[in-house]
Amino acid sequence: MNAWIRAALFGVSLSLSAPSAGEGLPLAENLQNAGYSKIHGNRPILLLFTSVSCPYCERVKAEIFDPLSTDKKFNEKAYVAQIELGLDWDLTNFRGEPTTHAEFGKKYKIKAVPALLIFSPDGKELHPPILGFSEPKTYLARVEAAIAAATDELRKSPRAAGGDPFVD
Repeated sequence: MNAWIRAALFGVSLSLSAPSAGEGLPLAENLQNAGYSKIHGNRPILLLFTSVSCPYCERVKAEIFDPLSTDKKFNEKAYVAQIELGLDWDLTNFRGEPTTHAEFGKKYKIKAVPALLIFSPDGKELHPPILGFSEPKTYLARVEAAIAAATDELRKSPRAAGGDPFVD
């Protein structure tokens, strides 16, 4: 294969990979690991559903979630990642099953973006979705209130007491 074609393909593969730590909001890769990681603990998992053609998605990432994703204090309260609806990027769901970002969005019937869904580490929705993007201070206040409510819900869960997280 021609060297410039290899270089171009390598560049494309880099542009489709998840951002590394410190580069802003990461693309979700393995929700089961995020939920059961000792690093993440029993914290809410925030998934921001986005689309590349959505200007409000870019704003909410740039103004809210990119800065929060690198904030140590915030990361002690919640784990946050992005689900890009236009990608067939591989994703492992909360039960360890393979899926893609696009399929995961369909499962949760995401019709409008940006949409923030808040989950327990085992995949239970803990709070009504936060849809759209408003003025940054108002939006951030809604996110912080949702995290507080989700954290309270998690404290009452069987997992917090050491029980089976997949009890239906």
